[in-house]
Amino acid sequence: MYRDTPAINGTYNAFTKPLVIEGARVRLKSMTVKTPAVPDTVMWIPEVPPKFPGGDQALVYYLQSSIKYPAMETDSSIRIQVIVRFIVNLSGQIERPVIVKSGGIHFDQEVLRVVQQLPAFSPARHNGEPVEAYFMLPVDFERR
Repeated sequence: MYRDTPAINGTYNAFTKPLVIEGARVRLKSMTVKTPAVPDTVMWIPEVPPKFPGGDQALVYYLQSSIKYPAMETDSSIRIQVIVRFIVNLSGQIERPVIVKSGGIHFDQEVLRVVQQLPAFSPARHNGEPVEAYFMLPVDFERR
């Protein structure tokens, strides 16, 4: 799902495929992620990142068919981005989803609802062993 460049002062570039909600259009973007100052056992940059069943295109399709534009938001020209981070554990299950960039309560709740229902991923691997890894997922909501 992403590639990375070497960490410099605790940051690295993560290239992801965020979901853009506007009909069926999906667009590629990149973002810079700041790594935490306190190390933990969850990896930020494993050799093999977690993988959604069926790959990136299947993840995009799953999200496009599951995420609904919040009915409470009626502004027709609004563009909102929500970024969610979660852990893919050793068995591929999603744990501890956290909104790291809020788009507002209704958008955040919709993204969390769908992320909590994601099927199991293939876990990340590092040095040939499965490891827990962070997964960043930017979701753009656009309405025309």
